[in-house]
Amino acid sequence: MNEPTNTFNVALVFEDSIEKRIIALSNAITAAQKSSGVLGRETPPHLTLVQFEGHHETVNSCWRSIASCFPRSVELHFSGLTFLPSTSGGTWIEISVQRSILLENLQRRVLQVISPLIPLNKVGERYRPHVTLAKIDTLYPGPVALDPNLLRSTVEGVPALGVSGGAFEFNLIRKGRDGSDTP
Repeated sequence: MNEPTNTFNVALVFEDSIEKRIIALSNAITAAQKSSGVLGRETPPHLTLVQFEGHHETVNSCWRSIASCFPRSVELHFSGLTFLPSTSGGTWIEISVQRSILLENLQRRVLQVISPLIPLNKVGERYRPHVTLAKIDTLYPGPVALDPNLLRSTVEGVPALGVSGGAFEFNLIRKGRDGSDTP
């Protein structure tokens, strides 16, 4: 019998204090309105590098090769908020992350490791690094108490592997270069 495929996400996740601040911002945005997703411990904030479909066994066995593409941590520069109308209605709200040669190189290396699997997200010149905060059902989020220091900060991201379960869900499987820091 064929093993079912899942959607996997090679991403960068954040240390606890930054994660909590991102989750608090997400909760502030979604508190007063309908939302299609909420960040939290079950769906931690993350920056996707490559999303792809594969078999659990295959992906688990190549995690060391994927993780070895990364330094211990990756410096990321947050640069404000982005509001994007969704094609299915509502608005995606994201923390913008500055593109860097390092992110582009990491993405390219991960694509080489997972080849011949095909990425589901935009890659190369079309890649737009961001951390999704929320998808709200309206076009305008209304007034939100922002954390300007967070939105203009430099943070460290740690490599992680998760399973995606829809447009917003990210269930962490492995974290860290050696994968030993699992949830």
